[in-house]
Amino acid sequence: MGRENRVTTLGRLIAIGDIHGHSLALKRILEAIQPTERDTLVMLGDYVNRGPDSRGVIEILVELEQRCHLVPLLGNHEELMLASRTSLHSENCWRHDGGDATLASYGDDLSLANIPDAHWEFLERCHSSYETEDHIFVHAN
Repeated sequence: MGRENRVTTLGRLIAIGDIHGHSLALKRILEAIQPTERDTLVMLGDYVNRGPDSRGVIEILVELEQRCHLVPLLGNHEELMLASRTSLHSENCWRHDGGDATLASYGDDLSLANIPDAHWEFLERCHSSYETEDHIFVHAN
C-alpha cells in the first residue's frame, strides 16, 4: 500500500477517477475506450462507497490487471475501507461515508467478513501516486 511508481507508457495513457461503486458506468467507459495490453490505465481512486456495486467495480479492476497495464491509486474511500479492518472507529467512519453501500454489494448482513481476500489484496496493491515522464497522478480528496 502507498508505493510510488514511475513507468514510461507505450500505448495510450488513460486516467479514470471516482467510480464510487458504479460498475455499469465503468463498464461503459471501458467499452468506449477499449484498453489494450499496450495501454496504461490509471485509476485515480474512490472505487468504492455510495454506488450500488462496489464489489463489481473491484472485480472489473482485478480482471483489468490481466488486459492492460493497470495502475490503481488509493483513494480516501479505499483508505477508510482498509483501516476499517483494524479499528472500530475507522469502520464507523467508513460506514458513515458510504461503506454500508459497499458492504451491501457483498451481502445483506453488511459484514466485512463477506469481502473476498482477493479484493482486500487488490486494495493493498494500490499505489499512492504514479509518475510518467510528463505526468504525475495522485488522488486528491
